[in-house]
Amino acid sequence: MMSEPIEDSGLAGSWEVASASMSCPSWSWLLRAETVDGLVTARARLTPDGLFLVDEAGQRVTFGEFDARVTRVAAALAAVGVTVGTRVAWQLPTRISTMLVMAALRRLGAVQSPIIPLYREREVSAALATTDAQVLVVPGTWRGFDLTAMAARIAAAGGPAPRVVEIGYEAPEAEPVGDLAEPAPDPEAVRWIYFTSGSTGVPKGARHTDSTLLSTGLAFAGIGEFGRRPGEFGSIGFPAAHVGGIENLIAALASGMSLLLLEAFVPDRAVELYNRYGVTITGGGPPFYTALLAEAAGLLAAQPSTVTRD
Repeated sequence: MMSEPIEDSGLAGSWEVASASMSCPSWSWLLRAETVDGLVTARARLTPDGLFLVDEAGQRVTFGEFDARVTRVAAALAAVGVTVGTRVAWQLPTRISTMLVMAALRRLGAVQSPIIPLYREREVSAALATTDAQVLVVPGTWRGFDLTAMAARIAAAGGPAPRVVEIGYEAPEAEPVGDLAEPAPDPEAVRWIYFTSGSTGVPKGARHTDSTLLSTGLAFAGIGEFGRRPGEFGSIGFPAAHVGGIENLIAALASGMSLLLLEAFVPDRAVELYNRYGVTITGGGPPFYTALLAEAAGLLAAQPSTVTRD
């Protein structure tokens, strides 16, 4: 049983909303599927050699490679007991390995609860208790903080004590034995729980289904006209554990565009990478845009004047 509080997403059980977005004729260039995993496999079949993900270190994954690796990551997770309905919380940074884990958990039919990696004992303990997590996936030490040790402290203090699995820069992979995919996946089944920031109280979980996430992700891509023009390149510079992570992933899968993944948003580094890869679409909250504007102002100020006088 899950502890309170968990809130309805506001769209759960509303297949009509998802159907409306997926049938919108003005978004005819977007690829559709009834489930997130179905969208992964459909895109891999349509454009297997298209670049999907690239990170700061230059690691690249095509749509076809992503689909194949998701199957192998799912096999590795199944080997440690993850299956249909397993409640898995994960607190991972914005990496290719995280995207693989996210997609693999959905392929297996687990109920996943992403947790922002900057959260500490108070928020993580509340999230684990809320979802009654059976497994917690962490990267070990990230940016100088040991998330595995934090999980141990939470358990030692009498808090939730799920099984802890470490996944770092490279996701574990194994050869699949049989078909590991959830049989007859239901787009209306709750398979995702996303948390609020918890700035004035404990984080609250919102239940999501594939339908609710697909409806928003497709609308995001459609209204923004992602992929309608060739050569578009997106970016995720915020925590992939935020609901915007899966929405950007869905938008990229639907539109066929590539995504640059940034583990941390450092303005000058982000601008350098945006220029290197030709990023045309990015997102985030006001602090991201304020930082980018400040960076642009600094670059302009540093440039020699091109104004000449007669």
